Amino acid sequence: QSVEEAKGYVFRSAVNRWVDHHRHRHVQPPTVEFSSEIEADLGSDATPEHVLMTREELNQIFQALEQMNERTRAVLILVKVEQTKVASVAEMLGISVRAVNKHLAKGIELLIRHRKRQEWLR
Repeated sequence: QSVEEAKGYVFRSAVNRWVDHHRHRHVQPPTVEFSSEIEADLGSDATPEHVLMTREELNQIFQALEQMNERTRAVLILVKVEQTKVASVAEMLGISVRAVNKHLAKGIELLIRHRKRQEWLR
C-alpha cells in the first residue's frame, strides 16, 4: 500500500469509529450497574432533570457533529475526544498542522453556533 492509501485508511477508520459509536448509542444505550460507589461519584446533583438536560446536550452535540464535513468531524474527534496530538493527526490525514488547527477551530465554532442556535430556539 502507498502512504496515501494508508492515510486514507486511518481517516476512514476514525470516521467509521465515530459513526459506529453513534449508531450503537441508538441501538443499545450504555448501561452501568448501580453501586454505592457510583452513587457517591454522582453526588446529589444527579436529579432526573439534570440527567435529561445532559442527554439533551449530548444529542445536540451529535447533531452538530453530523452537520460537519467528514474531515472537520474527524479532526475534532481525534483531537478532542481521542486526545491525539495535532501533529499526529496531521500526519495521519496527510495534511499540515496548520490545516488541522483550522479544521479544529472550524469544528469548535460550529459546535458553539449550533449550541447558541438551540438556546435561541428554547
